[in-house]
Amino acid sequence: QRLVRLEEQRQREPAVLSDAVGSLRRANEEIRTEARSLAGALRDNKVRGTWGEVQLRRVLEQAGMVAHADFVEQSSHGDADGTGRPDVVVRLPNGRCVVIDAKAPLDAYLRATACQDDGARADALDEHARAVAGHAAALSRRRYEELVAGSVDFVVMFVPGDVFLTAAFDVRPDLFDAAAEADVILASPG
Repeated sequence: QRLVRLEEQRQREPAVLSDAVGSLRRANEEIRTEARSLAGALRDNKVRGTWGEVQLRRVLEQAGMVAHADFVEQSSHGDADGTGRPDVVVRLPNGRCVVIDAKAPLDAYLRATACQDDGARADALDEHARAVAGHAAALSRRRYEELVAGSVDFVVMFVPGDVFLTAAFDVRPDLFDAAAEADVILASPG
């Protein structure tokens, strides 16, 4: 009787294992489909910009800050020579503030993650680092410290994912210092 029970159990186990593998395969395909959809959405500049702003808001709220009390989003600032609309202005004591602009240069990074060839991946990552540096340079030229009353003499460029900034730093280790020399501090959620 014991041998019969063991044989029956042995015959049931492959069916259970086969069902589990089938479920895992379906779940994997669903994840793959969602990942493709997300990657496609992140290729759209408007979607990417909105995503960066939402990430920034979440980081500020997790730091204990409250919208409209500690920080203001999308406020217009300007003078006779120009206007600016930073993503966030963080209020500090004594009428001072820090300007934060969310940037998500991801096109080259997404291409790099899809590359099978090491050379093409390295080229795409190099392009990604140049894009981050280019956004930092453009942000420096906006001169928010002249447009936003009480602004400190630098602007924070928020990149919405640690991995995106790390990839740029891996290619250009001097990127943080170069941006800082231009009065732009590179930051990520971490």
